[in-house]
Amino acid sequence: MELLRVLERAIEERRDLQYGNLFYSEELGINVDKYNDIAVVQWWNRQLEKLAKEIFDLLHSYFPHVIEKNDLKKRVKAGLKRRKRIVRGYKHRTIIQEGKFKFFVDCLHGQRTGFYLDQVENHLRVEELLEYSERTLDLFSYTGPFGIHASIYSSKVICVDKSLYAVKEGYNNVRLNKLPHVDFVHQDALDYLYNVYKQEKFDLAIVDPPEYIKLEYLASVLRLACKLSKTVVFINRLRLRVKQREGLIVWY
Repeated sequence: MELLRVLERAIEERRDLQYGNLFYSEELGINVDKYNDIAVVQWWNRQLEKLAKEIFDLLHSYFPHVIEKNDLKKRVKAGLKRRKRIVRGYKHRTIIQEGKFKFFVDCLHGQRTGFYLDQVENHLRVEELLEYSERTLDLFSYTGPFGIHASIYSSKVICVDKSLYAVKEGYNNVRLNKLPHVDFVHQDALDYLYNVYKQEKFDLAIVDPPEYIKLEYLASVLRLACKLSKTVVFINRLRLRVKQREGLIVWY
């Protein structure tokens, strides 16, 4: 089938990447990412269900470990079941190098295919934002890539996420990179801001909210973050209209 030929060409062109996207097509309804020797595939096109074995076999011919990460919400809209599993090989965890730091990636249990690949450039930009930040706050931190990159210029970094998995994996990343000045807090971001509002101040706050977030909730987070911090970086992936505030920097 033409899809398999297109997919194979894409893999051949990008197979030397340590990690990253190998192939994405909204029209065909498929995404393939790579992390070292692990390939992760997702699709939301009903027609591709019939080609599952062929897709897995093709990926396995290049990568010893293949993960089916078909837990996308849009599969439900297409009338498909959500599932995630190891379909070839046995490994689902690996370590990637992003700039100066290393990160654990769990392709089976992590968000998306294991890492926020679309934010890699922004993770690295944080290092260039400030020459020095005494205290940095990372809200919706996931496993800590923003906070860990900010740790280069911060004497204290606090990462906040309501996912226990993210916090545990974040501490694994802290130990991996030997960063005793980076801490994680298992708590809702807005609850944390309300709790520390009168006690804490930060030089830099990073706000990278999940895709499915209530706008009123997000507005409250940004308002409090701007009061607690001199500079706030808001990762606006959804390109929302944002009220300008002093010290607020918006990245897309």
